[in-house]
Amino acid sequence: AYTSRMEAKRDELRKRIAPMDNELKVITEKLKALGPDNKSPEAQQTGAMYESKQQDIMKLSQGLDREMDTFVTAINYEAYLTVVKQAQSLARASGFAYLLASRPADDTTVPGSAGAFMQSVMSRPVLLAPAGTDLTTELLTSMKLDEPPAPPATLAVPVAVPVLVPGPVPVPVPSPAPAPKPL
Repeated sequence: AYTSRMEAKRDELRKRIAPMDNELKVITEKLKALGPDNKSPEAQQTGAMYESKQQDIMKLSQGLDREMDTFVTAINYEAYLTVVKQAQSLARASGFAYLLASRPADDTTVPGSAGAFMQSVMSRPVLLAPAGTDLTTELLTSMKLDEPPAPPATLAVPVAVPVLVPGPVPVPVPSPAPAPKPL
């Protein structure tokens, strides 16, 4: 259900930008026909139309990016709530009083970057748990999922994704112990 809604939204956004893309293609063909060295008023006017249309497309793309981001956030939150409710139900039926949403600590792989390291620490992994207390497999089975769903296909609409690159992580250095006072 979520995948079809995502695809429908992508199609809607593509349809909204397609007319402007087509207009830009027509202007581009006109510029090619006029020739690269043409300095006529018509060539100058067509060049200005081309630049204006590119700016309009960029503005629309940015708005569509924000709209898709808002949609993806909402649909992911909806899916998350569905999983939470199912996990809570499964945990109660299994006699659990507490349910932690986490992942096991991965001590077999050294993170590839400072950002990956911080992400693994911030995910608050469960460092020790009794065997048989991980409900992941049962949850996936109860939701009729063999594996976690694949991420959606990429958008044809250009998407700008801000990337946060953390700076160096300060490492606390213990201060030397004070010298013992003479008796």
